[in-house]
Amino acid sequence: MMAAGRGSPARMIQQSEELRSQFRLILEHHPATSKAKIRNLRAAKHRFESLQRPLARSVRLFRPIIEVMVRLANERHDEPAQRARTWLRFIAETPRHAVMLAMLADAADEGMSLTRFCDSEGMDVAALSGRIANFLDRVTNLFGPRQRCLSDMGYTRVMLEQLQTPIVWVIGNQAQSLRPPTEHEIQTCMGHMRAWLRLAQAEIAAEFPDWEASQSFRIFDLARDPAGDRPAAGSSGDRQFQKHIERLALLCSVDANLLRAEFDEHESMALRLKAQKRCSAKAAWVATVSQHENRRRSLREANPLGVLKQVIARWLCFAASTSGALG
Repeated sequence: MMAAGRGSPARMIQQSEELRSQFRLILEHHPATSKAKIRNLRAAKHRFESLQRPLARSVRLFRPIIEVMVRLANERHDEPAQRARTWLRFIAETPRHAVMLAMLADAADEGMSLTRFCDSEGMDVAALSGRIANFLDRVTNLFGPRQRCLSDMGYTRVMLEQLQTPIVWVIGNQAQSLRPPTEHEIQTCMGHMRAWLRLAQAEIAAEFPDWEASQSFRIFDLARDPAGDRPAAGSSGDRQFQKHIERLALLCSVDANLLRAEFDEHESMALRLKAQKRCSAKAAWVATVSQHENRRRSLREANPLGVLKQVIARWLCFAASTSGALG
């Protein structure tokens, strides 16, 4: 009813040139959208963002959408007009549908951010675990016990602000209105999103297990400040780091102890180069290898980099996406 079905305004506006023209005229007369270049709600199912964009735009343009549906319902008597009347009754009778729309838009926005990062041949697997952690933190804050979607700036808050005052319209000689949602209705929607959150957490655990080699490349991410401390020897963080070292050593057929020693010796240089050059982690490690190879022979032999260089080479060519091949 909101994004994918034949009766949703997003699909109706997408597929009708007449409705798109009326929608553009309505947008031009709304103060908040008069300068927008939006022409439709991008509800074309062949598009990558075929659900995220319609959900998001349906929230941002909720009042103009109601206006175009009311105009269609009053001016015509065909099947699209009947679908418009059905949709208007749908949102008027149950205000939580509008709130649910906004919460789904917030969820889709967070999911799309992670999906776009992963769906790239140039994705840096060293940064993958950080992106996953950010996604989980964000959706847990939004839909977990803190319920930050109700207060943080996002689609849910935008919708709740639009619904603070009733929206009234007339179909024929019958008035309808969309009242503000009650606290019980909002919490019902939060219950649905808590269920979605559990599914999202389970999906992440299944798609990105800790034992995958791609997860172990996180040691090259250089997310720490150059002056930041490494986990203390024997701590849980250090034990996890050692597991990543051993997994990468097995993957690249090198000695784990030599890999750990060379990594510990050269990580500070990579951190410093990243801060100085303001570059990516990949560029910083490449610069580290380059500087090492340009040293005097005695210095290279005193601080070898051969084992670490093999693992860095594997990391630089490690592709986690098949989007190019599929394309």
